[in-house]
Amino acid sequence: MKPIKQYLLAGLALVALAGCQAGSGIVTPDTAALGFGNFKMAGLSGLADFRLRVSNPNPDPIMLEGLNYVIYANGNSFAKGMAPVKEAVPAFGHVDVVIPSTISSFGLARTAISGAATKKVDYRLNVDITFTDAESNRRTRKAEKTGQLDVSFLDKQ
Repeated sequence: MKPIKQYLLAGLALVALAGCQAGSGIVTPDTAALGFGNFKMAGLSGLADFRLRVSNPNPDPIMLEGLNYVIYANGNSFAKGMAPVKEAVPAFGHVDVVIPSTISSFGLARTAISGAATKKVDYRLNVDITFTDAESNRRTRKAEKTGQLDVSFLDKQ
């Protein structure tokens, strides 16, 4: 009788673990900064289109509803923007979105000086991603990414 009891307990434990895994929720979408385009000065700040890749690591598609981001270049606030994006992201796929962004004049000056030699600066991207999952639940998740950003577009000004 003892072996049957052990098998039953092991089976119940597996069912419980499977239930916990199924209810653990959705994995946060991943982001990657692709760069800036269409840069122009507007008063004391710059305007640019910021290109962002959003990847869906989940087995079901999600619908992006909004993005709110801040980019820090070499530790200082460089650019920020938000957009009410309506874009489907396929399961295990990605989409590239373009978000209008504002770059402060101080951010431009600091970044131009620090990236003058290499045309690249270290960045940290903080993004709030609002999306609807496969069960129509609206969610907002935070994502953070670091890397190097090409700032050669500043040479053209």
